[in-house]
This record gives sequence, structure tokens and C-alpha cells, in this order.
Amino acid sequence: MKGKGAGDRVKRTSALRDLVLVLVLGLLAFGVSLFFGAHEVLADWFLAHHVWRIDQFLTLLIISSFGLGVYALRRWRELLHEIGQRSRVEEALRESEERYELAAGGARLGVWDWNLQTGECYVAPNLKALLGYADREIPNTLEAWLKLFHPDDLQRGRALGAAPLAEPKGTTCEFEHRKIHKDGSVLWFLGRGYATHDAAGKVIRVTGTDTDITQLKRAERLSQALAAMGQKLNAATNQKEAALVVLKTADELFGWDACFMSIYSEEEDQVYSIINIDTVDGQRREFPPFHEGRAARPDTMFTRVLQEGPQLILRSDPSEAEEGLDCWGDTSRRSASLMFVPIREKDNKNIGTLSIQSYTPNAYDKHDLELLAVLATYCSAAIERTLAQEKLRQSQERLYLLTEQMPAILWTTDLDLRLTLCLGAGLRQMDLQPYQALGRNLFDLFQTREPSFAPIAMHRRALGGESAAYEWDWKGRFLQCHVEPLRDAERQIIGCIHVAHDITEQKNLQTQLHHSQKIEALGQLAGGVAHDFNNVLQAILGYTQCAQKGLQPSERRYKDLEQIRKATERAKMLTRQLLAFGRRQLLKPVDLDLNQVVGDLMKMLRRVMGENIDLDVTLGHGLGTVHADPGQMEQVLMNLCVNARDAMPEGGKITIRSENVVINRAYCKTHPWAKEGRYVLLTLADTGVGMTPEIQDRIFEPFFTTKEEGRGTGLGLAMVYGIVKQHNGLIHVYSELGKGTVFKIYLPAVERPASVIEPKPPKEAPGGHETILLAEDEEMVRELAVRILEEAGYTVLPALNGEEAIELFEKHAEEVALALLDVIMPKKSGRAVHDRIKEIRSDVPVLFSSGYSVNSIDTGLVLDNGMELIEKPYDPDELMFKVRQLLDSHKRTG
Repeated sequence: MKGKGAGDRVKRTSALRDLVLVLVLGLLAFGVSLFFGAHEVLADWFLAHHVWRIDQFLTLLIISSFGLGVYALRRWRELLHEIGQRSRVEEALRESEERYELAAGGARLGVWDWNLQTGECYVAPNLKALLGYADREIPNTLEAWLKLFHPDDLQRGRALGAAPLAEPKGTTCEFEHRKIHKDGSVLWFLGRGYATHDAAGKVIRVTGTDTDITQLKRAERLSQALAAMGQKLNAATNQKEAALVVLKTADELFGWDACFMSIYSEEEDQVYSIINIDTVDGQRREFPPFHEGRAARPDTMFTRVLQEGPQLILRSDPSEAEEGLDCWGDTSRRSASLMFVPIREKDNKNIGTLSIQSYTPNAYDKHDLELLAVLATYCSAAIERTLAQEKLRQSQERLYLLTEQMPAILWTTDLDLRLTLCLGAGLRQMDLQPYQALGRNLFDLFQTREPSFAPIAMHRRALGGESAAYEWDWKGRFLQCHVEPLRDAERQIIGCIHVAHDITEQKNLQTQLHHSQKIEALGQLAGGVAHDFNNVLQAILGYTQCAQKGLQPSERRYKDLEQIRKATERAKMLTRQLLAFGRRQLLKPVDLDLNQVVGDLMKMLRRVMGENIDLDVTLGHGLGTVHADPGQMEQVLMNLCVNARDAMPEGGKITIRSENVVINRAYCKTHPWAKEGRYVLLTLADTGVGMTPEIQDRIFEPFFTTKEEGRGTGLGLAMVYGIVKQHNGLIHVYSELGKGTVFKIYLPAVERPASVIEPKPPKEAPGGHETILLAEDEEMVRELAVRILEEAGYTVLPALNGEEAIELFEKHAEEVALALLDVIMPKKSGRAVHDRIKEIRSDVPVLFSSGYSVNSIDTGLVLDNGMELIEKPYDPDELMFKVRQLLDSHKRTG
């Protein structure tokens, strides 16, 4: 293009020169004709000099001048036409060049021309501009141009630049390479080169273009990165794995020094940290969340990102803290370049934030921010998927745990009643594994061919479209079963689904409840009967002893009365056993060492048991303390030993053990009768005949006995049961025929030292002269007590009920030395009278008497320290001793 313009200028100059010559000659001829003026003058001159005739000369001259003028005009017209045409061509060429430059600039390409003869390497200014240089800044030499190549592509650039020299004519060579921009950034170019040959075929120049393909390369790299990232995100199983995949891709695309990802719960308004990474000492390390715990309220920056969208922060002074930006990892330095983008679901709902940061200033630009937002979009899809997968996994785990650990059996069958699925914790109780049942027919599983067999019949009903429920005893376990038709998506029956719940424990608990309710009812009956019977016995015993006074033991009437007294004593013991069974006794508990009770009782038991019974006693060391009535504990141990002795008519061995035990929740699950806690365990085992399960179910019932008539009342074990229960204890029995029986008694342990049990002093029955307030609602008992006390010298103030007792005491408060109160009375109970007396005079001793009615439990009377009780029926001497003991002790303490 440059050579073509110079030739046009030469042609235009030559044409103008020709035109000027013609015009000069024409003007010269015209001037000559004017100069001579006339024909004659010219003619004379020519004749005189023997020249042509002047007219011929002038004619010739005029014709020549006219011809030259016509030629000049024609030449001028042609010249003007040619000049106009060339101007139009040059204008079109200029416009074309402008369009080329605009197109090259828009397409980001430039021309270069390497002249091998001169060594000149022409580079178009727009190509230099693509690299940030002005035209004059880069000389048009090959070495200057090659200095702009990326160091890694320099040798390759030299080789590729020379490639067109070796290619055949008409071949265009292409090569991709990188060049360094003036600002230090790297640009990708696609170079195309074409060789020009001379007549001899030698290459004399290489001409080509360089096209900026940086954006295309970035797009290709992004596409490849996104494709690889998509594959890895599909394999991510949780949010953290997805975050690491996205962050690795971001690192490959534009790099980072620190990053974090958090998930936002709109319902809870809480941010949950997924990952936090920082670069410390050149190594990337994961750090805990920058807030306490894993969840926190959204901070200022988090809220801004969710509300406004992506944020690019470029700080000239990173040391200055910015509001809403938290630090983690290496808090001694802060990021200079930060990008924050929201993570959004398909419905544009914000679910989190992704941030990458760099310690290098101006490390990112808006293009990088847009690219990070694209990565966050990919990440959101992965997070949604992983969240859905996590929920599905958790649901599947819950379902698996539910079906595997629930105390039930779940199975499905096909139309041939063949098991297609079998699971549930209930299988273990049946000693059955799922693989042992799968594929088996129900007839084979239950080893029957009977169609009426309950499970078979119920499954057949289900195959007919009906639901069925039944209870079934299988392998010693009670199962509550439910069978439904199993249908496919078209609601067609394809089999059965069966669920069986193990209700063995519920059955056992129901049995125990029924047994306890029966024992409770019998206890209430026994307590009521014993109360009324004790009042009758009190009158019989008291008046019998009164009648014996004044008689000699040798007299017949005395002996008859003695037999009545002995029978009454036996009846008294029976009522006490009934009351013990019914838990209607008023206890006198103390902090007790059970070893002391057992040790003291063994001396007497060895004499009672007989020589053919071997007693083996082992007392535990460091035995815990129990809060119990010592007399009742002796009664329990005595009754159990007597019962064991009677179970070994030919002799045997009784083993007694005491120890500390702890019953935990796991033990309670397998032993429904147990309760959690710390206990002192007393075990008594014999080698007797043992019992059947049917007998074990009834041994604690009152009046139930397996002994021959006349050898037992059937109240011994009932009394043991009642005493243990009244002490909030547990009792358990295990027995096998021919092997013996084991009784285990669990008494709650207390965190206090045991009291020392003092021996009882010998009884005396002296009288006195004090005033005694007597409150008793039973007339016979009241009159008897008045007689006994008055005969002993006391003054008695009798009251029929509690209110009357209070009125009498208020009138004679200074006179009364002691109050004898029945526990249960009309209008006011004995405890209420006691409390009122203590309000008036706290120093008055009180003695309770009771026949242990059922109402005594309702009053909640348990003897506190300093409270005394005399049990009905009592004999006169016992009453006298108790009254005198209280009066004397009061005098000593007063």
C-alpha cells in the first residue's frame, strides 16, 4: 500500500509537465500572430528573405497552434478525469484503511511485516497499543518485538516465527503464544504468518497478524475449570467437600490467601460456618469459625452481601479495620483484596456467603468478582444437592435405626408367602437372623402345614385385601401382630407386610400389676380385719389378766383364764402378721447396720434350725446403712429361715449373704420389678425342694401355704412381703424344683452412719399418782385402760374422741402429766391431738396406742424421735411399764 501511493504521485507530475509544455507552445504561436499584426508585413519579410510566403507560414502556425490547443485541452480533460478518478480511489482506500484499523482494533489484532532483506520488522501501532505501548516506544526491529514475548514462549516464538520460511508457497502458519503487557499482565495471542518469495523462490519477507485471544483463553480455561469442578461437585457428599472443590477452582483461576464459606438459615437467622482457611508462614491451614461456636448471628458484611449482592473491597491500607469484617487465622495482618459473593438457590433465596481474600493489593477486579459469583452459583447447586442427600441419608439412617432397633419384627412376603424382607431388633430375641428368614416360606419358617395356624391364616386374609390383627406366642415371647396387604404403585396386591411387637414385658408387667393389686386388696382386707380384731383381743386379754388377779395359779379358774390368755396371744400374733402383710404397721425406723441384726439373730437361729440344717453366713464389709425397724428386720429374717427349714425336711443348707449393690437402668430394663438406686442386698438361699412357677406366683398371698394342715398359717411370707414393701424395698424370688429357692431383699441405702441398738431393759410394772389424759373411741378398750390405770394409782381423764381430748387438756393442762392417745379417733386424730398438746405444753409426754387400721396410713403417722407407741392388744403390765417409763424419763429430762 505504501509503494502504490508513490507511483500515483509520479504519474500526476508527468501529466502536468506535458500539459504545461503544450500550453506554452500554443501561447507562443498565438503571441507571434499577434506580434506581426498583419499579413502584409509577414509576407514582405518572408519574400525579402526568400522564405515561405508569410500567409503560408501563418496559416501553418495558426493551424499548429490550434492543433496544439486542441491537444492541450484534450490532454487537460483526460488529466482532470484521471485525477478525479484517482482521488476517488484514494478516498476509498483511506476509508478502507480506517475501517481496517477500526476492525483490527475491535477484533484486537494487528499487522506485522518482517523484511528479511532489510531486517526491518514493522509492527502496526494498534498492535503495540494492545500491549499498552505507543508506536514510538517499540523500535521496528525483530529483537525489540521478541522482548515482549513471555519468557516461557520466547524460544517457541522464535521457532514458530521462522516456520513460514520452511513451508511451501501459499502456506499460512499459526501459533498461540503469550506476550507481556506494559502493566505486567499476560495476554494470549494467535499469530498467523505468510511468506513472500522472489522469482527464484527465496523468501524475502514474512507478513502476518497477531490476534488477542486472552478473553477466549480465559473462557476456555473457565469452561474447563467449571467442567472439572462440576464433576467433582457431583461427587461431593457434604457441604465442606463442595466448598473445598469450589475454593480449589477459585485458586486455579485467580488465587487466594484466605477464604471462608458460611451457610445461612433464614428460619433461625443463624450463620453456620462451613470452612475457614488462612495462609500462615506460607502454609494454608484450616481454622475454627471466627465466632464462638459454629453458629452465630449474621454480621454487617454478611448482611450487606445478602442484601446488595457481590462486594469487591480493595484496601490501600489493610491495617485499618473495616466495620463488619471479621478476622480469623493470622489476626496480625489483614487482607488487602477481598471478594464476597452470595450463594443463592434457584429461586434466588440466599443460603450463604463465599469469600476469597488476598494479602496483595489490587489482586482482583470486577471480572474476577463476576467469575467468583459464577462459582458460587455452581456451589449453591452442590450445596442444595448435598443438603438434600444429607437429609435423605439422615432419614434413611433414622429409618434403618428405627427398623433395626425397634423392639419389633418387620417383614414382607410375596403372593406365595415367601419372605422378601425381614428386619427389626425383635429378631434377636427370637434367635433369628434376617438372612436365615429371607426367601423362606412361612410354612417352612413356622414348621407347619396347617392353614389355620394363626400367622398363616392372617397373611391369607391380607392377601385377600383385609387387615388382620392377632396375638401370638412364639418361642416363649408374646407378640402383638398386624398384617396389611402390600400394594404396588397401581394399587395391586403383591404380597403382605407384617409388623410384630414384642409385648412379653407388658404381659409380665400386667401379671405383676394384677398380682400387686390382688395383694394390695388382701392387705387392705387384712388390715381392716386386724384393727377390729385387735380391739376385741384387747378387751379379752385385758379383762382376762384382770380376772387372774387375786387367783392362785393352782386354781382351776386361773388355769382356764390362762388358756384364754394364751389363745389371745396367738391371735395377737396372727393379727400382727396380717398387719405386716397389709403394710399397716407403725414403724420405728432407725439408721441400721443390717449386719448387726443378722449377727444378733444367728445365735438364736442356730438353736432353732436344728442340727441337720447348715447355716452359712457371709456378711459384707463396709455394708451400707438402711433406715429400717430392727424388730421388723428380725421378723423378716426369722420368717425366711423358718420357711427354708420347712422346705428341707431331710436337712440341707441355708446361705445368708449381705452386700452393697447398685441397680442401674440397664438392669431395670430386663427386670421389670426393679428400681434404680443404691441398695443393701440381703440374700437367703436354701437347698430345699424348690417351687413351680405357679406356686411362686402365689407365695406372698396371705393364708396360702403348701405345708400340711396344722403346720403353717400361710402368713409368714406375706408378712415378709409387707414389711419389705413398707420399707420401700424390693423382694425377688427365684426357685427351681429340686434345686432350692433364693430370696433377695433390697433395702434402700442411706448416706448416714448406723445407730447402735441397745438391749431392752427388763420390764417392770410400777404404778403412780400422776394425772393421765386417755383418749380412746372404743368403749371396751377405754374402760379397760381406765381400770388398769386407776388400779395402778393414776388419775384418769377419759375422752371419747380427739376434740373432747383437746377440750379436757385445755381445762387441765397443768394437771396432766401424760397423754395416752389412740392413733385413729373420730373428729381429731391422735397426731392432731398430740400437736395441739405440744402447742399448749411442749413438755407433756405422749404415748400412742393403735390397732393399725388402714386409716393410720392415711394420717401418715410414722414415729418421730421422742414419740412412743404401744401396740394393741397390750397386757396391763406392758401398759404400766410404758407409762411409768415415759413419766420417769420426763422427770429426769425436766
